[in-house]
Amino acid sequence: MEDKHYTTVQLTDLSSQRESEQDLVANENTQDVLPTKSWPQEPVPLVPEKTVSLMQNALDAGMVILSLLLIAKIALVIYAWKKDSIWSGGYIDLVSGLTTSLIEFNSQMVTAFTIVFVTIISTLVKRYALFKAEKGAYISDLEQLQGSVSLPSTFKLIWSLRAFSTQSVALVGIWCFYYLGSQASQREYALVTSNSYKKVPVGIPGPDYVSGFSSRWVPASTHAGLTVFKPDQINLVYTYADLVDYDYNRPESSYGTDSNGVALLPDLKYLLNPPLNVAVGWIKPGVNRHGWIDVSKQSQTQMQKAYSAMVGIQPYMYDKNAFDSAYSGKVVGKYTMRTSYLDVGCEAPQLHRYTDFPLNASSNYQSIFNMTTSSTATDANGQVLRQFYLWHRSMSPATEYASYTESSMQLLCKVSSINVEVEIRCKDTGCFPHAMRYFNGTSLETATSYSTPFDDDSFATNFLGNLTEIVAHDKTNQLNQYFEGLSIDNTTTQDDLNAQWPGANWQAPFEQVLKKAFNTYYILGQNHLSRQSAPDFSLLTATGSDKGYLLTIMKGAIYNPHYAIFWPWIAMDFVSCLILLVAAILSTWLRINTLAPDIFGYVSSLTRDNPNIDLPNNETTLGGIERALMLKRVKIKIGDVSAPAEPNRVGLARVDSEVGRSRRHIEELKSTAAYV
Repeated sequence: MEDKHYTTVQLTDLSSQRESEQDLVANENTQDVLPTKSWPQEPVPLVPEKTVSLMQNALDAGMVILSLLLIAKIALVIYAWKKDSIWSGGYIDLVSGLTTSLIEFNSQMVTAFTIVFVTIISTLVKRYALFKAEKGAYISDLEQLQGSVSLPSTFKLIWSLRAFSTQSVALVGIWCFYYLGSQASQREYALVTSNSYKKVPVGIPGPDYVSGFSSRWVPASTHAGLTVFKPDQINLVYTYADLVDYDYNRPESSYGTDSNGVALLPDLKYLLNPPLNVAVGWIKPGVNRHGWIDVSKQSQTQMQKAYSAMVGIQPYMYDKNAFDSAYSGKVVGKYTMRTSYLDVGCEAPQLHRYTDFPLNASSNYQSIFNMTTSSTATDANGQVLRQFYLWHRSMSPATEYASYTESSMQLLCKVSSINVEVEIRCKDTGCFPHAMRYFNGTSLETATSYSTPFDDDSFATNFLGNLTEIVAHDKTNQLNQYFEGLSIDNTTTQDDLNAQWPGANWQAPFEQVLKKAFNTYYILGQNHLSRQSAPDFSLLTATGSDKGYLLTIMKGAIYNPHYAIFWPWIAMDFVSCLILLVAAILSTWLRINTLAPDIFGYVSSLTRDNPNIDLPNNETTLGGIERALMLKRVKIKIGDVSAPAEPNRVGLARVDSEVGRSRRHIEELKSTAAYV
């Protein structure tokens, strides 16, 4: 008999000599199809064409080889890590090309692993479905195996078929390794900024830290001698910090941190009570129920110039496993510190004659600070508010040699301190403020104190005198930029000056610049001394205070970039690759020992228009999942039922069924019926 390909399905009763009307109708269309005499005891693999067989061999060999290569890659990662583990910190660029190549390769493995995993596992699952069908399996189980090509599709089939079984759990478990394996290959070997985080003590200059401007400061003995306080060095650093802060072209990544990588302290009062003319695009930060304010959006804070200083308060970390003493270098991690910053507010300027300008001011000073006596105002603790005068006079460019006009102006300013808590987060680019609130979540009024370093007259004299020097000699200072906008001469009246001072919209930014100048100069004085005399952590951890330092705890580590291996991810990657290797080998075995790996489609499609299955009359409109759900407890079996002269005929028969659990009666589906 000639070989033919049949696309119709014939139902044949294997035990009866008579055919039903349906069989006769089917046989009229397939006269040359002979019924099988009996169901085969063992499946007979169908031999595919040579080209197809070669392609299948290549596919199976490729799946096995890829799995072995992925396992070999893990061994290379371990070798590269051992080879380059000696390079870290400033020598990180000395690692071998193997390490950099593996890092680059692993970065692409999320996509590559997905393709390999889906190909191998889906091939295995489909071939396993054919293997189960040869032994006898429920339609719902076979339908689930055929449709399980990813974790989402597996979950969808479990719910649609109500297939809550061990097979479902196994499929979910296998497909989970698709996500775990793809992540493991990317995370197993990477460049990290430090060793593992741990809790370490940190010392920060607090409100009781004695400034070098104060008469109470006494040089401390250090390993290099006595601490030395040099205002000239502070002035130079201040000028540099002012230029950096005024540079609008600096990279955004530097917002919120100074040139040493220390976090800048935002001006919380200014952020919550901004002037009316805020920058376009600025969004006022919200306050949570604990009083914390998100200040992590550094572009927003920079947009409003809402930092209290141009430099940060230098922290000191102590890690006894790394250093014998305090460490002030770059760190990574996070900590919360209690601190305070100076708040400066001024009244509207008053016009004065040239002769009113303080006589002790040198002729080359345009602006000077003159401390006054205490005012009558006091805070909640009875502390008296301190005030100072800010004098300014304009230069007249009318002559070849610039001279001062006969007018000057005076601003009465008050200085206080605001107690705050701030959460600092540090990374490889520096430390940045993340969240901030008034101390203990209180209000501005409660957090404001009139106790400041200016209560010490010697501090006020030295501090303001040196700050005057900076303003006088640095014409690009931001403080001078505001005065340049005011024009006063011999004819200027108080009304003219008031007209040039447009209320809060001008005064608030001016006060912000003045406040930033005071805090920057004060913090620079602290940092200048603290770098010479760091805290004694044995005393600091025992008492909580040492030389004005306050103790806090950081969860972090010293910045030390290096390439690190992560053993949990290595183990996960190995297990995932091992699963792929086992799956590839099993898939190859199933191809060799089953009927034909490319012949089996969705079983539910074989039940369409079947007269032996009691389904609704319009069952042809039902989807495969709906039919499989109705027949989920029907057990079927397939095999090669070819006659000796007719190869390539596959039969499908019902083995048994649980009628009570099916959604339709299936008595008419006989155990001796075969679909050919």
